[in-house]
Amino acid sequence: MQKENPLEKQESEAKEEVQSYKSLVAEANERINYAMKINDQKGHRMPAPDGTPDEMYRLMLRCWEYEPEKRPHFEQIFLVVDTLYGAQR
Repeated sequence: MQKENPLEKQESEAKEEVQSYKSLVAEANERINYAMKINDQKGHRMPAPDGTPDEMYRLMLRCWEYEPEKRPHFEQIFLVVDTLYGAQR
């Protein structure tokens, strides 16, 4: 009978954990996307977290636009975030 290699066992267990984590993330993502879609269609938006600058919250709202073509591009997002971060230095 061949002895089990502990490193192979750890690698196998790690792969199983990754698979479980992937399933968990996929399920959470599906539920979040469904809730966001329903809220989106009704026009609901989460409030700004405490201490969030107004400009950042406006950016968040733009990112949550229901129609994708109304959402900002990454360049625009970067500019706003960079400007806000630079102003806080």
